[in-house]
Amino acid sequence: DKPVLNDERSPRSARKHGTVLQVAETSDDEEVRLSAAGLTLRPWRPGDEAALVRFLNDPDVERFMNVIPVPYSEADARAWVHELAPAARAAGGAEFALDLGDGLAIGSLGVRREERADGPVGVVGYWVARTARGHGLAGMALRLAAPWAATYLGLRRQELVHDLENVSSCHTAIAAGFKVDALLPAGAKHRDGTPRDIERHTWTSGRQT
Repeated sequence: DKPVLNDERSPRSARKHGTVLQVAETSDDEEVRLSAAGLTLRPWRPGDEAALVRFLNDPDVERFMNVIPVPYSEADARAWVHELAPAARAAGGAEFALDLGDGLAIGSLGVRREERADGPVGVVGYWVARTARGHGLAGMALRLAAPWAATYLGLRRQELVHDLENVSSCHTAIAAGFKVDALLPAGAKHRDGTPRDIERHTWTSGRQT
């Protein structure tokens, strides 16, 4: 089902339309929550630090996500919750925690804004805790966030890259409507500085089924 944009102040039925994106506003700033089938994308908040330390000290994170510090410390988590995630939002992007309703952050999805000659592009990244993988949560999060970012952030084109050896991430991206765009040999580097091949996927508003 295609997502339905919905404002919490004038609710519509989720049962009729399947996926529902909810935008909730607070008095001092806009607080966005995107929800579907028990999964909520919500802002990072104090108290999420322990989950970050628990889930990001993971061999797959070390292998495929070299922008994340290893080992991942409590100081890293505090910096993410209190500084880096809010800064991404202030720069015109978004950073969400994945939550199944119990308050525990079991993953992340971010959209970073890049200004290019042909217009702004959203650069998407995500991770899901090892204990929560295999249930389609990353794909659901992508399907929630992409149309929201196109509508509310003006990011009608979005890109996602992954290590060529990360086959599951490739399948997730394709299933969420991010089409394979290019193979980039030696397009990135491993933590030790050696080159690695990456694949780029793109999503464009209005072109997904």
